[in-house]
Amino acid sequence: MFKRLATAACFLSLLAAPAVAAQPDAAAVAAAERFLDSVDYDASVDQMIEQLSTQMKKQFAAEVTRKAGDPLPDDLMIKLQKIVDTHFRRILGDHRGDFKRATAVAYAARFTIPELNRLVVLESDPLLKKLRIETPELMVAGLSYGQKLADADRPELESELKAAIQDYYATHGDSAATVSFRSAGKPTHG
Repeated sequence: MFKRLATAACFLSLLAAPAVAAQPDAAAVAAAERFLDSVDYDASVDQMIEQLSTQMKKQFAAEVTRKAGDPLPDDLMIKLQKIVDTHFRRILGDHRGDFKRATAVAYAARFTIPELNRLVVLESDPLLKKLRIETPELMVAGLSYGQKLADADRPELESELKAAIQDYYATHGDSAATVSFRSAGKPTHG
């Protein structure tokens, strides 16, 4: 009876314990690293860092402005953004190999070794290389079309926003009910 209780307790403790993901074997991780090399992972990371840096600076400025209540002077904001950017780049630079290893482990956990080897072969295909090179420009072309649609819709949007703002101020008794929009779409009271 004690043996059954011990077995049951052991079983229940396993169910209650947090799940630990099984680590892929070294051969799978090596195959994933070969795949990452075939897709020029390091250059992709460099591009990603640039994009994240730009995005992070904008988010940082918005968050600082939100917390401060008013925008900081431009020269101070630029100085703060440079400090944050330096730390961001140092963290990624100091741990670049760790990031690549973690990415390889993630691939190895999701793809078999034969699949990873096949991906390496596929990545060597000139047509796929061309596709990878052209994809960013193709995405920009699609986004430009969306921007044209948004630009065409802007007068109607601005009209609706103006009406909503005027209605709000009229309802709340504020005398600043006249609102005009600049081409950037920012409301100005006047």
